[in-house]
Amino acid sequence: MTVPRVKLGHGSSATPRCTRSRSTCPTCSLDPRYIKVVDDARSELVIPLMLQDRCIGVLRPREPRARRASRKSHVEILTLLASQAAVAIENARLYETIRANEVRLEKEIRFAQRVQAALLPTELPKRLKRVDVAARFAPARELGGDLYDFLAPEPNSLVVAVGDVSGKACRRRSTARLPAS
Repeated sequence: MTVPRVKLGHGSSATPRCTRSRSTCPTCSLDPRYIKVVDDARSELVIPLMLQDRCIGVLRPREPRARRASRKSHVEILTLLASQAAVAIENARLYETIRANEVRLEKEIRFAQRVQAALLPTELPKRLKRVDVAARFAPARELGGDLYDFLAPEPNSLVVAVGDVSGKACRRRSTARLPAS
């Protein structure tokens, strides 16, 4: 069975949705706004799904016998159900938003990790007499703010540049002149 799509403000659910109050249609077949979805429905209760001061949808229970949907006990129970359903729908929507943000953030972090790795030296400086050079980069979290590089401006000198771009530590630059051989 294909359920027709109904534009906002059309059909028998339009009035409750717009006025934020429930309505009863004791004889659906006589109401020109009623959109037939269930063949044997004779009466319908339309209860707005309210979340604070806005309507996010409607609950439309139908009854095969005329005038049964408007019983006071049914209305009370279904109104409670509608308020719980509205909260559940909103929680599901918020969860989806949070999950989409997490996925986006994970992609951005992976991209930033690749950028940071591209900024670090890929090889150590050539072996110098009486000097061993080693380097290791291990960020405390997913992404680190520290950078380093090796420069050899002259044959017997090595410059080690270390920086902290996140502002958590002081920026420093070290230069060491190697003894002549």
